[in-house]
Amino acid sequence: MKKTQKNYILQRYILKEYVFSFLIAFLFFFFIFFINQILLVARNILLKNVSAFDMLRILTYSIPIILLYSFPFASMTGATISLGGLSSRNEIQAMRTSGVSYKQILIPIIIFSLILTGISFTLNDIFLPLGTIRYKSLYRELLYENPGLELESFSVSRFNNLIFVNGKVDENTIEDLIIIDTNGQEPTIISSEHAELSSDDEKMLISLKLRDVQSISPKGSSRKDFDYFTSDAMDYYMQLKEISFNLLGVAPNEKSLRDLYGDIVDKRKEITNKKKALAETIENASYRIASDYYLDAYGYADRDYMKDMETLIEKREVTLFSRTLQYYSIEFYKKTALPFACFFLVFFAFPFSLIPMKNGRLVGFSIGIITSVIYWFLLFAGQTMGTRTTIHPFLIMWAPNIILFTFGIFFLFRRMRT
Repeated sequence: MKKTQKNYILQRYILKEYVFSFLIAFLFFFFIFFINQILLVARNILLKNVSAFDMLRILTYSIPIILLYSFPFASMTGATISLGGLSSRNEIQAMRTSGVSYKQILIPIIIFSLILTGISFTLNDIFLPLGTIRYKSLYRELLYENPGLELESFSVSRFNNLIFVNGKVDENTIEDLIIIDTNGQEPTIISSEHAELSSDDEKMLISLKLRDVQSISPKGSSRKDFDYFTSDAMDYYMQLKEISFNLLGVAPNEKSLRDLYGDIVDKRKEITNKKKALAETIENASYRIASDYYLDAYGYADRDYMKDMETLIEKREVTLFSRTLQYYSIEFYKKTALPFACFFLVFFAFPFSLIPMKNGRLVGFSIGIITSVIYWFLLFAGQTMGTRTTIHPFLIMWAPNIILFTFGIFFLFRRMRT
């Protein structure tokens, strides 16, 4: 039998072991994330008397985001399980004794991990935005049927220029409701002991039938001047887009890379324009301070004007760093880091899985779970704290990949020397 044919049979055997282990790990992580999504849906939607069929549709549209996290963790855990199993059965040692290099052992796993990277990238860039569009469209339909869907019992909710402070919510009935309407120059506060929600699909309106109403609206800046009235009943109307304003907008993590990059470019232009405007203002202010008109008898500039100048300079420093731009950039690099984690995390699995051990599959599974938790923590910490730092978003989001990949390569080279 030729050497190339032997290598083909061997690599096909290793690939078979890895694919089987990957499927086991994938089902485990998919089940964990899917259960979490079910609990989230049950809390926000199922308890609002939404049909089981609509709930199933919502869960279906949530699958791309579940797969996005399941693929990287399953790719790494599958590698640790398969290689750990081969190592515990002394098959790795037998291969090495027969002259098979580590490179030949790892090539099938690396190739399959690259395929998973491509699949994950497609899910993230195409199916995730598509699923989000379908999800929001379905949610809009559910809002028509059940306008109280966005309200939780004993909570504070903001809908564009409206703030709702409410007590118990039972289907479309609300107890102890306070509405703060900030559409006008002065806020209007309306309180009601009992309210019923209904919708008008044709006019795209939400109707609130209020009972035992009290309303107060300030007039001007005087605290003693205000309008006040009470009523046994009142009909309050609002556009449906007001109540669905927060939900129906597309978040950065729900966009494609192309759309997200376009948003980043636009925000950079806005910051550039602000910098130019501030620079001109500071330049003009500096010239005026240097003029004789703003100098007293001792040659010192007016203190109030100097204070304004310092405020402008501080504002310029704040403008140099935009949290919104940082947030969008973090989401952009996250959409590339997660798919490529399918490839990079595999390297972390190699050296730990090639150590001779008993119960290699179980140990490999444990290593995969622990590493997944560490990766999740690093990713979450970077995403949470990233908008508060000036560190480049690429380093923030790619740090988990780089760190685990570096550790994996380091220990792999040490292992190959033994």
